[in-house]
Amino acid sequence: MLSLLCFFALLFWLYSSWGSPHPQQQHRYRIKTSPCPAARNQRKPAWVKEAIIKLKAESNLSCYKLAATFNQLYAAEKGVTVGKTFVAETVRAHAYEIGQLRERWKRQRPKPMPRNTIWAIDMTGKGDQQGHQHPILGILDHGSRMALALLTLRDRSSLTLLKWLIATIETYGKPKVIRTDNEACFTSKRFTLALRLLGIRHQRTQPGHPWQNGRVERLFGTMKEKLDQLEVPHLSSLQCALAEFQFWYNQIRPHQHLNGWTPRDAWQGRDPYLCIPCRCRSRSSDAAGASWSRYPMVRQPSPGLGIRRPRRCNWHWPGGTAGWPCWSRAKQNP
Repeated sequence: MLSLLCFFALLFWLYSSWGSPHPQQQHRYRIKTSPCPAARNQRKPAWVKEAIIKLKAESNLSCYKLAATFNQLYAAEKGVTVGKTFVAETVRAHAYEIGQLRERWKRQRPKPMPRNTIWAIDMTGKGDQQGHQHPILGILDHGSRMALALLTLRDRSSLTLLKWLIATIETYGKPKVIRTDNEACFTSKRFTLALRLLGIRHQRTQPGHPWQNGRVERLFGTMKEKLDQLEVPHLSSLQCALAEFQFWYNQIRPHQHLNGWTPRDAWQGRDPYLCIPCRCRSRSSDAAGASWSRYPMVRQPSPGLGIRRPRRCNWHWPGGTAGWPCWSRAKQNP
């Protein structure tokens, strides 16, 4: 009987020791708990939605690219990131506000600015019938919207760019600021050092924000709209077409944001509603020694800013000359 009781006591001890660990070993069986992470669905600050609405109105990017752009701008600075789902929901909920913001920006007139304050510089390209792509340099004055330079380049190197920039400065004066994008020729050490020596401040747009240099981009849009209607066989024909377009853009086409003035009127400070234009004889010769006359211009053109027109254009207008401005059919003086 005693042995039976000892046997049951031993079984009970084995069962209790197997079911509950030793007090010194209880920490081995504890579940380690970490602090509860922040909720992922917490409400974003109000400025996040405003920034997304503004970016969408400016760029019209897709939700994925819009989320990536927002994270590049504010992740390191503000510590806030967004996903494409949140961007899609925000854009869908504020579609009306985005449309109203675009309409307001479209109708907004920029503040007047004196000339030679800011120059916008950019480069584009135009191909000819032989399949060669020719780089084109455009320099625009912000205050007067005048195309100071519109010409083809040999290459996209910073040395070639500086050559024509200095030539433009010698003709029109030195600006205070030059605004460019982030192309390699604009971010090179040679170009940056040259602007520093000239005493010109260099402004660069943010990557992926071409609208920050929108005035010269708008010039290129108007230029390509006209040049795409031409058949350009070779480089000299392209140079001729650019010279005629620059003349039409600066002296004939009235600008909406200049209250109907032409860029040349705004550059010279001449009110076309007070000064009566006349047909005057303006002689200026190009490299070929051509002379052109009788254009509706100002009464006394400023010296050094004469009309430059090539002697002969070897390009073909597909639909005749009816769609091109009348000055393209002007006769050459003997």
